Amino acid sequence: MIKASALVALAACVTPSLKAQTDSRFQVTAIRAVLFFQDSGTFGSFDAMAEGPDAPALWNTIIGEGAAESHPSAATVVLVRVHGPFAVPGNKPALHVTAAQEMTRGTRVVLNRRIQLDPFFTEIGEAWIPIIIYDTGCGAVQVTAAISVGTTETPGLTKTVPFQCGE
Repeated sequence: MIKASALVALAACVTPSLKAQTDSRFQVTAIRAVLFFQDSGTFGSFDAMAEGPDAPALWNTIIGEGAAESHPSAATVVLVRVHGPFAVPGNKPALHVTAAQEMTRGTRVVLNRRIQLDPFFTEIGEAWIPIIIYDTGCGAVQVTAAISVGTTETPGLTKTVPFQCGE
């Protein structure tokens, strides 16, 4: 009886740390974005979050200007790459994605979504998760993606789609 009680107490102490160790193996490793062209039902061929010399000109894309090359775009598909183990016991991890758009008077939240990761994972241990953000094309959109397990959220990645509009 004493051995059984000691074993239960030991399991109670070790189990949370094992779960935390397992959960911390999930990481957001990349974020990219492509424009959706509503006139053709196609997607842009470039990463709208690219920086430096590869950065696309995202000026007035909502009316088909700049890198949109005459195809209007009012929606952006964000792709988030997550690495982690297949079939994790206990609390299931979720991808938490937020997006805020710059406006003339501050920012507005355009997305705050949690997506369960279980359906996306295979033994490969890597998955790209798609998220659609609507009403984009004029103000820069900052996207943050992190992993949450229960009430704990790991630091993630933040990138920006630098949309601009004007005359």
